[in-house]
Amino acid sequence: MKSCGARPSFGNSFGTIAIAVVSLGLLANGPTYSADSVETCPPPPPQAKDWLELNQAAEKAYYNKELPAAARLFEQALVEAEKAHLEIERARTLNSFGVLKKDEKKYPEAEKLLTEALAIREKELGANHPCVGVTLNNLGELYEDEDKPKEAETTLLRALTIAEAQGADNAHAAVALNNLGALYYSQHKMPDAESYFQRALTAYKKSRPDDPQLKEIMEVLLNLYQINQRYFDFRSLYVEFARGNANASPAGLLKAARIMAQRGDDFARAGLNADAEAMYNRSLALFEAADQKTSPDYKLTIERYVEFLTRLKRIEDAKKLKKQE
Repeated sequence: MKSCGARPSFGNSFGTIAIAVVSLGLLANGPTYSADSVETCPPPPPQAKDWLELNQAAEKAYYNKELPAAARLFEQALVEAEKAHLEIERARTLNSFGVLKKDEKKYPEAEKLLTEALAIREKELGANHPCVGVTLNNLGELYEDEDKPKEAETTLLRALTIAEAQGADNAHAAVALNNLGALYYSQHKMPDAESYFQRALTAYKKSRPDDPQLKEIMEVLLNLYQINQRYFDFRSLYVEFARGNANASPAGLLKAARIMAQRGDDFARAGLNADAEAMYNRSLALFEAADQKTSPDYKLTIERYVEFLTRLKRIEDAKKLKKQE
């Protein structure tokens, strides 16, 4: 689930990007105990039936945004797990309950719950078990919300190490990479943020290609590329971003490409060079996304962009661009 807390935003001509971090704890596919969930803990034993019913009910209430009801059910599940001596199951409830409290911004309660879940999982499952990594991710996210960047970084890096030990680019690694990228972005450590978001993008494509977070990561990287005026990287990713838009059609992409090209011309005439270059690159990316690289409009946009770069005496960039005609 996504963090309810807003992340630091950076405004520019691409737009304002609010970075979301991702919590792990409640099941990824709804309120059922499934091997397809983001967690990989041992399945509950037969004597956990009563705990399981309560925990699933709590998760269902959470997904329905019935937080007071979810909290009551999590509390009942904890009592049941303790009564039945179900330590691994109790840790699962503590972990999910801690995420709920974090989303409610009840940080001291969240930290207590998550720290206890972590201690149980380390004891019962071992320090490097994937479920330990799940709780570390949530604890690291909590530390970031509490403005404890050093604790957040240490905890999230450990979560990433555990996740990557299970294989490169898996779902747990994708989440840890995203959250480290968000942490560094919030600290204005842009090279580190870019590196982790690029790795997160690769991991999400392989392990969670339908996750909405994939689009958000693309938006952040596009923002970073534009801030740093890395327009060729921007174009390459923007083509993929535009093609992945569920509402995009070739005709719509082509129309948008022409509008962006005209804006590029307008900004260039006004001397707004950074904005002009951004528009030219978006236009070319949209033409490419619409498979219109042979169209007269695409070639005309290339010509105008080359003229623009030449006026700025960026001869090498102009030559590089002209080769794409």
